[in-house]
Amino acid sequence: MIGHTAERNVASELRSIPRSTLIYFCIALVGAIGLTVLEQLTKSDQPAILPPTTSGAPEAKPAGKKIIEPAIGDNPALIAQGHPFAGFDGSWSGSGDVELTNGKSEKINCRASYKVGTNSQTLQQSLLCASESYKFDLRANVISEGNNLTGTWVEASRKLKGNLEGRATRGRILIFVLGASGSEAKLILTNSGDKQSIAIQNADSNVASFSATLTR
Repeated sequence: MIGHTAERNVASELRSIPRSTLIYFCIALVGAIGLTVLEQLTKSDQPAILPPTTSGAPEAKPAGKKIIEPAIGDNPALIAQGHPFAGFDGSWSGSGDVELTNGKSEKINCRASYKVGTNSQTLQQSLLCASESYKFDLRANVISEGNNLTGTWVEASRKLKGNLEGRATRGRILIFVLGASGSEAKLILTNSGDKQSIAIQNADSNVASFSATLTR
């Protein structure tokens, strides 16, 4: 009974509402339902947004300007800078000291010239030094195979000759001068810009040590 009474009351109240108000209410309700349906359809057409993967695959980067480095083979200057004979080419002069085996020390003056081959793998050396009582005139032809050196030498004032071998890094050359009698002298050349230092050990039986500094 209570339910029937409530239904009659609702019906009575609805009949008391003006018809125009009911029409507007129905139109608004239909519009709201239509917007809700449209939003759902619109969302269903959007592609799904997936979370970033963690598979470790490299992330794509935007393309930029490609930097092309000059090939060493195309640039002779780069070859020369990295070659063991780099910086030796030219004429040098200077002075130093020679220690004789008799205990005497003398000032010695030197002139040197170096010619590096066009392929940067050969070096021609001429080194002339003289003090009050000692003199030597060394000529050498050196070939580089990587950092390994081989070649020949001549000491013109004593008419001696032999082979040589050694090692080189950029700006520093270590040469072992091999004599015909099995004797061995050590020649060290070090370059730093326009300054060169020369040291010779066991040059001959009269010399204990020799060192000089040359400039270009």
